[in-house]
Amino acid sequence: MMEIYLMRSKSLHRVYQLIDLSVGINDSDLMLIKLLNDSTRPYNLVLTKADKVKSKHVAAKAKKVIEQVRQDGNVDVLMPIVHIVSTYTSYGVAELMSGFI
Repeated sequence: MMEIYLMRSKSLHRVYQLIDLSVGINDSDLMLIKLLNDSTRPYNLVLTKADKVKSKHVAAKAKKVIEQVRQDGNVDVLMPIVHIVSTYTSYGVAELMSGFI
């Protein structure tokens, strides 16, 4: 059902894929990324729970996630901005929200 929605929706312009930065990419994340790549629907990555990762490791963990996503195939639909956020500390939330307008 989600596949049909991603492929046919005329009102869906972009998808925001949330990935827990403290855990990294899991199987369900990879499944949705594959669906998004196959649908050619533009999407942004939002790396959540940045507060649970030591600040000196955030960039390396984010880079690892991005590399894993790029390995999956059609990265033409992956938007170039990757958001790193923490709702606990509000880090990055304002920047992410500004993209919704």
